[in-house]
Amino acid sequence: MEPRPGRPDPPEGSGFAGRLPGGRFSEGGTPRSGGFASAGACPRVAGTTGGGARRGRRLNERHWGSGMDHNTIEPRWREAWEAAGVFTAGRDTSKPKYYVLEMFPYPSGRIHMGHVRNYTMGDVIARYKLSTGHNVLHPMGWDAFGMPAENAAMASGGHPAEWTYSNIDAMRSQLKPLGLSIDWSREFATCDPEYYGQQQAMFLDFLEKGFVHRKSA
Repeated sequence: MEPRPGRPDPPEGSGFAGRLPGGRFSEGGTPRSGGFASAGACPRVAGTTGGGARRGRRLNERHWGSGMDHNTIEPRWREAWEAAGVFTAGRDTSKPKYYVLEMFPYPSGRIHMGHVRNYTMGDVIARYKLSTGHNVLHPMGWDAFGMPAENAAMASGGHPAEWTYSNIDAMRSQLKPLGLSIDWSREFATCDPEYYGQQQAMFLDFLEKGFVHRKSA
């Protein structure tokens, strides 16, 4: 089957040899019924404790062999997606638009399972819409403006800008290995002057038009 436009070929040594209908890949080049790989073909589909973990290991070994190295395979795929611009949004009037936006995380410097859950849900929606022919915009930003960042920086003894942007760098490096379908070329932080300058200009426009006023609560 011919590859779907915009989808990368499997990286050499990735463990994949053939394509499933719709651009998906199958082990050994053999499409599975209905165009979908079986549950065991996904290394993270099984449970994590007890019998579920044991069944998961058996399924994984059946499809991948006991030597599957996800630390090698997954980075190769992320690099292939990035090189092909799979998740980079562009202007395409032939496709319906779809905008996926999760909450902007506060740059505390560490992600936790709440972040993983939140961005996985958005990732599922974005990938589904991509597969149905939509032109998807799925950006990332950082909720980094205001007193919380300044107070945290003072508590750590550093400058707010240095503290904030170093935490953003750390959290970006933690999120990217998840392989999320985010267009990182559109990343910004709400403490960027290019962002909050637009917010201030909008407020002044509201004030000039009489949409903003001050009064006692």
